[in-house]
Amino acid sequence: MKTSSSEGKMILKYISSFLKDYAPYVKTGSEHTLRNYTTALDQFLEWLEDEKKFSTSNITSQCFETKMIEEWLTWLQNEKHQSKPTVNVRLASLRTFVRYLSKQDPKYRYLCEEVRGVSRLKTPKRKIHGISKGAVKTLLSVISTSSLSGRRYLVLITLLYSCAARLDEILSLKMKDLFLEREDPFIRVLGKGSKCRNITILKNVKSILLLYIQSFHGDKPNPDAYLFFTNHKGKYEKMSQTAVRKILRSYAEKANEINPDCPRDLHPHQLRHAKATHLLEDGLNDFIVAEFLGHSNLETIKDYIDVSIEQKKEVMNILKSEQDKDATKKWKTDKNCSIRIIAGTMK
Repeated sequence: MKTSSSEGKMILKYISSFLKDYAPYVKTGSEHTLRNYTTALDQFLEWLEDEKKFSTSNITSQCFETKMIEEWLTWLQNEKHQSKPTVNVRLASLRTFVRYLSKQDPKYRYLCEEVRGVSRLKTPKRKIHGISKGAVKTLLSVISTSSLSGRRYLVLITLLYSCAARLDEILSLKMKDLFLEREDPFIRVLGKGSKCRNITILKNVKSILLLYIQSFHGDKPNPDAYLFFTNHKGKYEKMSQTAVRKILRSYAEKANEINPDCPRDLHPHQLRHAKATHLLEDGLNDFIVAEFLGHSNLETIKDYIDVSIEQKKEVMNILKSEQDKDATKKWKTDKNCSIRIIAGTMK
């Protein structure tokens, strides 16, 4: 296979600009996704050097063609012992880079079709396990508000659930993205594919947000300051996803001791999933829920619908297994003691 030093160097420059400029500032703010991009391209270059005997400066467009990529995926499985889901993530990352490459130089446009021709590995569909409204209530109840840290995480976790937002969408919020003085207050989040969407904030969520802002940002907040920030050596920076996941698990462990419905290994996306499920259970139209979540494809919320139906069947099975008298008592008790957590409202 012929190689071109000048072409190889140019492709390397595109890889560098993709990782340093395009991915973090245009494509995504997710630390996890950025790590995936870096890992995939590192492993791809490693494979080209070790297995295909390319020097990194001599790679060509042919390296990104269907046959080559399929060989790389096989190597990831057999030599790197990566699972099928992980290999699919690597493929998705490489596809993103190839799309970027094709936009930088028209001669690489054909590579989009090449990489699209590489099939994802078939894997069992993994379900996200939802959590009940009671579990959400318990989770929020174990967060102590006696410290500034506790108040911050109470607001953050409340927003994650009430807005059904992705973790990076909430952590990327800046003060200028809050529109709390409107008649119908809302926040503006930047989702996947750099798509903006407005999420309405209800009164109780607005109230704790205003208290939080007063405590952490003062009377005149900097519009460009992150809503949730860390102070690192005097520099105010965006909170890390790792830190939030860690503290969320610690709260979940406490909540689990009170209510086993709250999983000990709770992760942020389960709160988004839980909110969607609860909205569906409360009778909201599928299209409205999809819009609320920022999904352009209605098929994407099928996972949430499946969970909702399963939960309803479970309740019906319990009711059928009980005597009518006991079932009536249980229904009345649950009704009287239920917590209403819909669109962020708790009563």
